[in-house]
Amino acid sequence: KLVPTAATQAGLPASDVAALLGVIGTPKLAANYPAAVVAAVGGALQEAYRHGIQLVAYTSLAFGIIGIVACLCCKDVDAKMTNKIEVYLDTEKEKAHEIAEKHHHHRDELAHQTS
Repeated sequence: KLVPTAATQAGLPASDVAALLGVIGTPKLAANYPAAVVAAVGGALQEAYRHGIQLVAYTSLAFGIIGIVACLCCKDVDAKMTNKIEVYLDTEKEKAHEIAEKHHHHRDELAHQTS
């Protein structure tokens, strides 16, 4: 959108725009087109990149703000962050016994749960 407009304003006929778009980023651009068209296309490309990067930045900013607001709306879970294991899965009981033996502070809890 920006590049064809800039090229036609720099004097390129509208019928040559499709061919111009095919050679952007190649040495053929400078070899086959006047300096004014090349300069206009270069400026338009920079503007197009700027718009693209700006859109990504604004989108990322919006998601970041939504994430921060969501975090601020969460309840405090510090009271629930303990070393106590409330439930062991049946398939994991053996593993739980091994862990409890390694971590003696779980030993009494485990003995109480399995009896």
